Amino acid sequence: MLVRSLFVGLVDPVTSCTICPPDSEYILVSTLGGKIIKFNWVTGKKSQQWKVQSGLIRLYGLRTTESTDNGYRVLAMNQNSEGERGLSHFTLHQSSDVPVKDIVVRNKQRMAATITTVNDGRLLVASSGDRLLLGSSQDPTIGVYTWSEFTVPGRIVSFDARSRQASNATTKTRSTVDVALGLQDGAILVYDDVLGRLRGKEKGVKGSDMVARRLHWHRELVSSVKWSRDGALS
Repeated sequence: MLVRSLFVGLVDPVTSCTICPPDSEYILVSTLGGKIIKFNWVTGKKSQQWKVQSGLIRLYGLRTTESTDNGYRVLAMNQNSEGERGLSHFTLHQSSDVPVKDIVVRNKQRMAATITTVNDGRLLVASSGDRLLLGSSQDPTIGVYTWSEFTVPGRIVSFDARSRQASNATTKTRSTVDVALGLQDGAILVYDDVLGRLRGKEKGVKGSDMVARRLHWHRELVSSVKWSRDGALS
């Protein structure tokens, strides 16, 4: 059932939309020309508009614990004429007097158009062909990330990540991130504690190899994979 239809414009095509994290009655709509428009989807009224770099193909809203000027933290993906994609972080302020400061997170990368954010943007998960890209940040509000990547046995078509609390006999409870990948050949790969394993591998810790659990019951590519709330795949 159609709930609301919002008119954006005839010339500039819509590329994505996301719910404003602190205000569930509002959405942010992006256009290819670089417009970001805030709508109240309940009333259908346009609230505000910002202009950023053109070639805007995807917008992701990020939650924040601190807010100045009631701004919205977002990640934006742009694509140039050569097909290269860049990921940027900025805050959309309510006051028109505050300029939009664009912070480049990752640039000139032929990565897939979809990313996944974990723990309010402290971890970004992206892909490029047969490589999984992980960007981690202690303070995601400043948009500075440290990137790691590794190759998987197949072309990545879809992925999802979840954060969970894990513990064992030798360590205290800690937050870990698991990633599920859907591959072009129909397989699903599950990597448990990817960041812990990557850091252990960099330090030469024994048993830190990037080994996945492999599930394979699809005949065609896995176009979508998602962790459910109970921790199972759907």
